[in-house]
Amino acid sequence: MKKLFIVTLALMMVFSVTIFPLQKQGDKIILRASDDHAWGYPTVEGLDVMAKLVNMWTDGRIEIKIYPSATLGSEKETIEQTQMGIIDINRTSISPLTSLYDKLNVLALPYIYRDRDHMWKVLNGDIGQSLLEELQQVGLVGLAYMDSGARSFYAKKPIYSPDDMEGMVFRVQKSELMMDVVKALGAKPTPMAFEEVYTALQTGVIDGAENNPPSYLETAHYEVAPYYSLYCL
Repeated sequence: MKKLFIVTLALMMVFSVTIFPLQKQGDKIILRASDDHAWGYPTVEGLDVMAKLVNMWTDGRIEIKIYPSATLGSEKETIEQTQMGIIDINRTSISPLTSLYDKLNVLALPYIYRDRDHMWKVLNGDIGQSLLEELQQVGLVGLAYMDSGARSFYAKKPIYSPDDMEGMVFRVQKSELMMDVVKALGAKPTPMAFEEVYTALQTGVIDGAENNPPSYLETAHYEVAPYYSLYCL
């Protein structure tokens, strides 16, 4: 069964050195890296591994300082800061980037990959790599893709098929593509900031949402939406 994969992207500003001087302590260069998730989340742990490897490979000359939990702002805000050179490295989702470069929408389409191997063949192949290179047109350098897991719907009641979603209200990212996906499944999409989802589920403003398992667990959304329909669609 085809799955709805979420693909996140690591970014670095093209001209950060020439626009804003890098932070330095003596001969050491300090790079600022942003992520909107907390310590322990897979993407933040990935940045931590990257930071340790870079520090080791440069004999301590380059240090990557990680700012998790949206410390430096929302994904939209940190993308803008990365373009300006205020942030050096930014791990962000695909969706907020599509307003800058709409070709990236192709990577956010649901149900287009047969499996994870198929997805990585696309991302590591000509299509994925050319999209990374083309980000330079909007002042960013695409470093790599990070797999955050497949997105699935979760709600206050079980969902076994699209018929069960008829008339339900689901939170989606602020993305026209994701809104169209939810509409096509018979439900009503409501764009909403991720940090507002728990309260919206709790108060009945929305009936469900969609995300990957790590995000579902990290935010304790299972407390107010206990039915996670793993790959059911």
